[in-house]
Amino acid sequence: MIEKYTSRRNLKLVFNLILNSFKILLRYFKLYFHGEKLICNSFNVDSNYSIAGTINQLRWDVENAIFITICESSKIYFNSDQLLFLVNKEKTKFQLKAYGTNRRTTLFTCIKVKSLAKKNILKINLKSKNPFIKRKEDQLLKNITPFGISLKYPKEPISCKRQSIHLNSTDYISDIFQNIAQTTSKKELENIGLILNPNTNQAN
Repeated sequence: MIEKYTSRRNLKLVFNLILNSFKILLRYFKLYFHGEKLICNSFNVDSNYSIAGTINQLRWDVENAIFITICESSKIYFNSDQLLFLVNKEKTKFQLKAYGTNRRTTLFTCIKVKSLAKKNILKINLKSKNPFIKRKEDQLLKNITPFGISLKYPKEPISCKRQSIHLNSTDYISDIFQNIAQTTSKKELENIGLILNPNTNQAN
């Protein structure tokens, strides 16, 4: 994958060199006749420690260059500039080449990359209600007859959606547990639910 990217980058770089050849030639003569020498002041990244998949930035300060190339880009640069790049754990070292009238200078910088493990949200265990209450709800649901009366066809029963009874999973006291265990009707269980959650009663 990296080799294919490097090959495409080199082809684009050659194309850009040809495209900017006239500008490069003019800069060479201008710098040569003025006696300007290549000066490389700095080449670094915004953050030396990065997380894979995030964005970081290369910065460089170079003076009197005919042109500049960066390993992460196929673009031709001529002055101090900056370049955004996507952090990859397989690419931690970066190279800059600056070409002057008197010499060519190569600068290096590097980063440390940390990969974070991706959590599968489907495996996250959410806090469930009290298992004792859950079992009692399931028992009552089995006793509910799932049918109704059709207004259009009175003699034909129609199926209805099962009604779920939900109780809040708060701190239960022992006598409440006993009442729940002994109840045999949906109405009684709903009343116990109102006792456990008085806010529901007020809202109604």
